[in-house]
Amino acid sequence: MSVHSRVLRIFLSSTAIDLTAYREKARDAILLLENLPVAMETFTALTGDPASACRDKAAGADAVVVLVAHRYGYVPPKELGGDGEKSITWLEVEAAHTAGRPVFAFMLNPQASWDQPKEQDRLLTEPEKTQEILDNIRRLQEFRKYLQSTCTFKTFTSADDLKAEVTATLANFGRSVSPQAATRAREWRPLVIHPLQPARHFHGRVALREELVQWARASVTPDRVVSLVAVGGTGKTALAERVLDDLDWQVPAGLLVWSFYEDPKTEEFLRVACEYFSGETDTPVGGRLERLQRALAGDHAHLLVLDGLERVQAEGHDGRPRGTLDDPQLKRLLRYLVGGPGRARAVVTSRFPLVDLDDWTGAGHRAERLDDLDALAAREVLRGWGVQGDNAVLDALTGRLHGHALSVAVLGSYLGHFCGGDPAKAPLFDRNEAAADDPKAARLGRILGEYARALSGTERDLLVRLAAFPRGVKIVVLAYLVEAGGQVAGALVGCHEAQLVQLLERLHNLGLVLGMRLRRDS
Repeated sequence: MSVHSRVLRIFLSSTAIDLTAYREKARDAILLLENLPVAMETFTALTGDPASACRDKAAGADAVVVLVAHRYGYVPPKELGGDGEKSITWLEVEAAHTAGRPVFAFMLNPQASWDQPKEQDRLLTEPEKTQEILDNIRRLQEFRKYLQSTCTFKTFTSADDLKAEVTATLANFGRSVSPQAATRAREWRPLVIHPLQPARHFHGRVALREELVQWARASVTPDRVVSLVAVGGTGKTALAERVLDDLDWQVPAGLLVWSFYEDPKTEEFLRVACEYFSGETDTPVGGRLERLQRALAGDHAHLLVLDGLERVQAEGHDGRPRGTLDDPQLKRLLRYLVGGPGRARAVVTSRFPLVDLDDWTGAGHRAERLDDLDALAAREVLRGWGVQGDNAVLDALTGRLHGHALSVAVLGSYLGHFCGGDPAKAPLFDRNEAAADDPKAARLGRILGEYARALSGTERDLLVRLAAFPRGVKIVVLAYLVEAGGQVAGALVGCHEAQLVQLLERLHNLGLVLGMRLRRDS
């Protein structure tokens, strides 16, 4: 399919905690011009050190938009790919310059009102880091001078003012693209709205994993929708993430990754999908499904990855069959993919079968019911976490858990981090857990209980507060809870943002916190 203009990839660089609303406005401006924003919010799990990965992203984009206010941001140390002086935002801009990419800088007008955090605010909250903060204030001024001398730059006074400036700048940049490039076929870039959660030590499902990789790469396939169905904690999402990693996040055409765990609003999913695949941003709400279907009807082998579909399926308590989709438009889209024209396809993960596609099973819909890990895979997961013992000892451990992937991983983390890898210190399970309505959940609860006793009071209280935000939470929100004091803060009283980051990193390394995307001062 040829289009009238090239879709440009615009890398969005800035500090995070102070510019969240402004990043959204800049991202909206990029999408308004039918270009694709490349931002940390859409990064998949990055391999290697974060500084190098971010530099590569900036250098590979068509242009970079950098936003600067009153924060200097995260400074990666040498061991993590930085130089201990320049912020990661500065490193991204340098990488773009080295690659010959244009950089458009937008700096807050010094006279503009500002109610977001400033670098100097840290002098009150982190007095022990006075010299570091003073150095960062100086470096921020140097960075501003560097941008003014090396980039096209403008100032802004508000979020709406920024959006207008970014729109005008990028519109002019788009018109400057050579006519030859503008007439080329659209170059598809993956759009990962919600990064999938990887398993720290993934093992098993080798044959299915290879089959799914070949299925995603095939130009034509009879299986237009593949559903991965299993109870929670079996590893559905981890398998989908590993398949995308095997594909190097590249497929023959468009790739859209959406998690209904993160955002169960189907109307928002349809809006994003319509904009991405059709390239149109002004389609009326009532016409989005039809326009999306037309965009998926061509010769491109587009791939949609829809994670956590159970969030928008019936649980079977209201008279509807368990697994029935709540939204008729989403149901129509999946049925269209299964039996409609074109080569587009989707992989879906869910705890419930896709009963709305029963009539297409074996004729466009392929259902894969995932079993628990086999003995070899479960054994290797434990060893990955540092658990010691021969095959028989480890098989006895995983056998008590029936190979439930999440339980095996949590047990491995507990034994590896708190018990020196000694399998003899594993929790014992009683008959009540075996007889529970959900034995796997009961056994997992027992492991987590042992884990909780091994954690510090601040770590436990942080986990409790994280549990109140199943769709994720920003560090700034956690900081507000701490500032509230009393029972709201619990054992976290007195923790500043840097300490919260350290605690989160600790819990992330233990495998208890998933999906951390700690960059800069976010």
